[in-house]
Amino acid sequence: MIDLDCNSIFWAFGIKLTYYNLCDYQTSLHSVGTNELPAKLPAGFSYVMGLKVDVLSQGQIVKNLPNGSGIEMDFPLYKESRDKLTLLYWNDPDGDGKGEWAEFKQPLGKDKIYQTLSLKSTDEFYKLITSVSDPFNPTLTTDKTGIFILVKK
Repeated sequence: MIDLDCNSIFWAFGIKLTYYNLCDYQTSLHSVGTNELPAKLPAGFSYVMGLKVDVLSQGQIVKNLPNGSGIEMDFPLYKESRDKLTLLYWNDPDGDGKGEWAEFKQPLGKDKIYQTLSLKSTDEFYKLITSVSDPFNPTLTTDKTGIFILVKK
C-alpha cells in the first residue's frame, strides 16, 4: 500500500505511473501475468505486460476515480513501434467475471491532461500523443481502476 500525495509519480514493473489530484488516497500495484488474465485477449492481440492498479480511500477500494482525478500509465515500448501496441482495460462493472476488454483509443495531447480530468465522457480512456522519440506508450484513465494489459496488435 502506497500513500498518495495530491500528485504522485511512481515506477512499478518498468511502468511510470502518475496520479493526478488523488490527495489522501492510497494505491496498490500488482503485476498481472498471462496466467492471471481474467479472460482471453481478443483475437489479434498478444500479451506484452499487465498491471492491476487499485486506488483506496481509508482502506476501501474505489472502483471509479473521483471527478477531477486520473492516472497516467506510461508503458515501455520494448523497441516496438507505438502503432503496434495498445492498452486494454478489463471492464467488468459487477465483478461477475463476464466483462470485456476495452481498448484505449481516444487521442489526447499531453497539454490537455489537466482540463480533461474533470470532463465526463462515455470513454475515459486516452492514448496520449507524444513525440516519436519518447520510449514509452503513455495512456490516461480519468475514471477506472483495475486490470490494464499492454498488448501487441
